[in-house]
Amino acid sequence: MAEQIVELAPGESKIVSFEATPSEAKTYQVSVNGLSGSFVATPSPVVGWVSPTSHRDPSGKWFWEEKAYDNDLATVGGVWIDPGEWSPYLELLINETFIDKIRFFGWWSVEIPFPIDVDVYYGGVWHDVYEGAYAHLSWVEKSIAGVQLVSKARVRFYNDVLVRRPASLYEFQFYPV
Repeated sequence: MAEQIVELAPGESKIVSFEATPSEAKTYQVSVNGLSGSFVATPSPVVGWVSPTSHRDPSGKWFWEEKAYDNDLATVGGVWIDPGEWSPYLELLINETFIDKIRFFGWWSVEIPFPIDVDVYYGGVWHDVYEGAYAHLSWVEKSIAGVQLVSKARVRFYNDVLVRRPASLYEFQFYPV
């Protein structure tokens, strides 16, 4: 607690200031000689792309899921997909954040690309961001419908060939605004 003693003559005024460095984003109560007030500490703005903070694999069929958001393009999360099937979804979680786009870095065998399906969750429902082909081993950026308070995204791949094969997601990121 900061404390400062200030003596004033009758009719005199003086500006007194205190500096506080909050440890977390919340509302703090302040009291000075019986007068009270409050101030709100807000988190520092995030600049640039951010990775998910965790994941959910409802099917349990993905492998190395955390590698799909570890900021390392040398590692990969993946899933095996049967012929003519969509893979199960991998949900990528983030603390609720206002975003306006996402990006991903994926792999497919050079001969035949995998279609991808990406959705984001806001307003209590899933919203389609993109479904279709994507660039091989490149960042692919997709805008969402305006700026939205998003808490998660989900990704799946489609296997349109006659053999079982793996799909690989190297990275997934959100763009806060």
